[in-house]
Amino acid sequence: DTADYKNFPACVQPISTGLRVNVIVHDGKVEFRGKLGRYLPGNWNTWDEQFLNLVQGQDTVLDGHAVQVDKDNNVIEVDNEKLLDVPGEEVRFVFWDVIRYDGFIRGVDDRMGYNWRYNGLNHMMMLAMQKNPNPCYSAIPAEMVGSQEQLDATVEKI
Repeated sequence: DTADYKNFPACVQPISTGLRVNVIVHDGKVEFRGKLGRYLPGNWNTWDEQFLNLVQGQDTVLDGHAVQVDKDNNVIEVDNEKLLDVPGEEVRFVFWDVIRYDGFIRGVDDRMGYNWRYNGLNHMMMLAMQKNPNPCYSAIPAEMVGSQEQLDATVEKI
């Protein structure tokens, strides 16, 4: 329900589904952790090179969901526990945020607002396209709204 929302401008995104994951790139290594900090399976390391290309040498944490896909990259709805057993080649990542590693370790990264981080995520993806022509990741779409009317229309469309 959007009736009580009064803080504009705002960023509107569809609800993402999948297994919550933080892709942590630090000291040239990639690790996958779940919502509660639990290490996730090593078979996703198929995508390490793509994530290293994406973050361009920066210590970075990508926040989003992991999903299983078929051979045509269509999302297959699976239980989160089953997703942990899926071969890495069948996993894709949908991100909505990116933060610096040092902020992640501190538990807060308030140096820049969400809009800047989201735009930075998309910019990173654009810069990595040459090295990652078939990326295992995408950014969840977002739309900026400036009024209640725009918010209601956008939510209806999503």
